[in-house]
Amino acid sequence: MSGLFSAKFKRRAFAVYATIFMCIWIPGMAASLTAKTCVNPKYDDAKRLRFCNFSLTVVQVTVFATEGHKVAGILMERGILRANKGDVEAARQDMQRALKLASYGTPHAQQRELSRQLEAAPGHGKSPALAETTRTYHWLLKLLLRAQRPDVSETATRIWNEVLDDALTRPDA
Repeated sequence: MSGLFSAKFKRRAFAVYATIFMCIWIPGMAASLTAKTCVNPKYDDAKRLRFCNFSLTVVQVTVFATEGHKVAGILMERGILRANKGDVEAARQDMQRALKLASYGTPHAQQRELSRQLEAAPGHGKSPALAETTRTYHWLLKLLLRAQRPDVSETATRIWNEVLDDALTRPDA
């Protein structure tokens, strides 16, 4: 016997390893690629909405579902697209879920603390306090900045502001 394991066993082990790797990698890559189309404004809203839905479906059934804070951007984008389409309640639900995921389940506390830290940070330059704030609240800041872009409709902005107000007034939301 030339080694501890036979060549047949090594081939089978490699095949199992490769299969498991592909079962994880392919859905992750598909979710990533479709998420890129979802947030790309050069495509029409209907196509982007389809890609958002696909990406969110793939993420929900894979190991990537554990990184909800990263999914928040896709949910926010889908909420904006649904608001543009006139589906107000679905848009609100997506935006609420995005806010909750981006703030790790504590939107009330994170919004208050973020506001406090931004007010305390110097208004210009690259201060260490501001850098730490943006690192700590990265996912929440991404949503807040996305909602302020010029391509966001008035309806989507109104819904987003209502979601934020509701989270600030109801700590349990």
